[in-house]
Amino acid sequence: MIECSTFKQWAMAFEGVESLPHFEIESFRFKNKIFATLDENKNRAMLRLSNEDQSLFSLHDKTAIYPVPNKWGKHGATYVELTIAKPEMVRDALRTAYNTNVIYKTGQCFRNHTVVNADGYKCLVQSGEAKIGLLHLSNRYNHLTKAIKK
Repeated sequence: MIECSTFKQWAMAFEGVESLPHFEIESFRFKNKIFATLDENKNRAMLRLSNEDQSLFSLHDKTAIYPVPNKWGKHGATYVELTIAKPEMVRDALRTAYNTNVIYKTGQCFRNHTVVNADGYKCLVQSGEAKIGLLHLSNRYNHLTKAIKK
């Protein structure tokens, strides 16, 4: 089980993140773009993932990580049940949501921006989007297939 306070710590540890209310729940944003929300009453987080990442994370356990059951879910909005999801999967999914939103959503971070890779190391992004995207998806697939086999 992952405590809501732990999830908050993980989300706030990324560079440039702020926490703001989003209706009745807490949101985590980078440059005002939401990459995660936390509903403490339901012990559930929502992550903004790419459709590819959403599919890969959902492979592990469809009861712990799954698309939001509405139109948003078809666009990468993904629920994470904190009471049953494995901490390492949640941390990786949260990192992925942060990196995806920083790199692909803001349009301002293709050069000289620090992101966190799947191993938790900070990397300086100095090249273009295409190389990062291919490497990102390849690493994500390799990491998740190892986690599923365990």
